[in-house]
Amino acid sequence: MKLRRSILLVSVVVAACRSSATEQRAIQVAQPIVTGSGICICDVTFVRYLGSELWGETVGFTCDESFVVNDSGKPVNMNGASLAGLNAAAFSYHGEEEALFGDTMKVWIDLSKMDLSKVPYCNVHLIDATVECVLINATRSMTAWDRASQRDVTAKHLTVVFRGAPDSSYSTRTYSFEELVKTVPREEPFECE
Repeated sequence: MKLRRSILLVSVVVAACRSSATEQRAIQVAQPIVTGSGICICDVTFVRYLGSELWGETVGFTCDESFVVNDSGKPVNMNGASLAGLNAAAFSYHGEEEALFGDTMKVWIDLSKMDLSKVPYCNVHLIDATVECVLINATRSMTAWDRASQRDVTAKHLTVVFRGAPDSSYSTRTYSFEELVKTVPREEPFECE
């Protein structure tokens, strides 16, 4: 009788541990928040139901709406990337499997639907501020569980691919995470002009 109770208790504990992997968790995401005087790179908290962490998962939230409380006490989307129609996410390898491309995490920034007139007073530096947020967010999710090796694996490189870029200054770039974690966030002002 004692053996059966112990097995039952162990089963309940194991089940409870497994279910906690899909419960809510808070994620800090850098976003280009537009103010009257410039673009501030700010951390915004998202609470999501997610299982194990994925490489580049925070990159996907870079351009999502974020509701910041304004002076009137009302929630307003102040994310310049969201307002202008930018999008960003991590590439997945082999469809639904979460894996790196060798030792490289690949992310994309889609500028094809960009409408800078939606952010008329702060559009000059919006793309650069969004890129900065993507770099910050990629460093926050450069380690994830690798199913094949059954352990956490850290990406060594980051490749940023631009889609629908307005000019050649936004071409594919590759960074070393070793160097990137030392340099982001950069103290770079993004003032309105």
